[in-house]
Amino acid sequence: MDLYQLIKNIDLLDTKYLKDDIEIKGIANHTDKVKEGYLFVAIKGFITDGHKYIDKAIEKGAV
Repeated sequence: MDLYQLIKNIDLLDTKYLKDDIEIKGIANHTDKVKEGYLFVAIKGFITDGHKYIDKAIEKGAV
């Protein structure tokens, strides 16, 4: 699956700068589960905010 196809119909997101050839190999919401090519989903929880870990996910290869 590619990222553009996944989000092109979501009205809240602007896809004009999104490349249409970014392949998603998996989806993770925890940096321990992120692998090269995974889409990291940052979720704000009760204890911590996943947005704090976006840089770490990118370092591990998240797209």
